[in-house]
Amino acid sequence: MKGFTLTGEGIEARYSADDGVLSVRGEDLPGTRREFSGGNLKISTSELGTMLTGILLESTRDVSQLRLSVLVPSGLRGIDEAPVTGALIIVTDRTEAMDTGPDSLQDYDVRQLSGTMQD
Repeated sequence: MKGFTLTGEGIEARYSADDGVLSVRGEDLPGTRREFSGGNLKISTSELGTMLTGILLESTRDVSQLRLSVLVPSGLRGIDEAPVTGALIIVTDRTEAMDTGPDSLQDYDVRQLSGTMQD
């Protein structure tokens, strides 16, 4: 994957393999524009596709962590560019949090994205 530009629900996510930067803009994110690269960007693959993940907030008051992940297809079928769908997932992770709040260790805010991907 060389890169992608995806939008949806007040969010824009861009990634370029050339500079290795994931850029995300959205009014309801902690900080309206965030960039992740190098050691601050984790890229993993699975049967679901390619997941790019960065930390939005290392620790909240109750020691929860906020992560942002963008899920995109693993690649394209022999073409250079195509329309794709993806998802932006904001994870509230309470694995290390104090014993207050919801019983689940994670909550997910999932937003559908669409746009183009280059391979």
